[in-house]
Amino acid sequence: MGSPNDLLYIKKTVGKINGSILEVGARFNTTGFRKFFTDPCDNCQHNDTVEYFGTDLEEGPDVDYVCDLTADENPLPKNTFDLVLCCSVMEHVTKPWIMAEKITEVVKPGGQLFISVPWSWRYHAYPDDYFRFSHRGVETLYPDFTWDNFAYAGEQGGDIRWVSRGEIGRDSKWTLIHINDDGSQKKYLPYLLVMMLGTKKDA
Repeated sequence: MGSPNDLLYIKKTVGKINGSILEVGARFNTTGFRKFFTDPCDNCQHNDTVEYFGTDLEEGPDVDYVCDLTADENPLPKNTFDLVLCCSVMEHVTKPWIMAEKITEVVKPGGQLFISVPWSWRYHAYPDDYFRFSHRGVETLYPDFTWDNFAYAGEQGGDIRWVSRGEIGRDSKWTLIHINDDGSQKKYLPYLLVMMLGTKKDA
């Protein structure tokens, strides 16, 4: 799956990749990452040496590795990928802490990891739906990364709010929608994704 803002975020934060890219949950992704990174164009991160791979639980379009990333053994090479993309996947995993360990293993030291996960979202089963995450929650799952480029994104393309590190630990009251109903005020959280980019620390 994916949000129209995933690719917008990548275009703003990730430079040209010389090496290999892994997309986690590639079977249902609608963001166009593969095309962006592999098709030649003047204003994209295309490089002739880029190798792009997708992984998912089942076979499908853009899936090169069929595997369960939470299993003890999987075919993904360790310390290999210069960039791993994981969008709207972690909430569907019964043990995201194990998934985080496995993803950490495949990113090479100095490589990058883009995480996009729901902070507030409707229930959506693919095949089921278990968790929601804050920026701090992602940092806790991935302690071997240094994180930056924190953002919240809504449903509409271009709806991205960048936040500083200092803001991620505060009460984000600005995310509330205020609706007046017969003179009273109600507060609702809009659909929001948490986005962030990490760099794996050297061993």
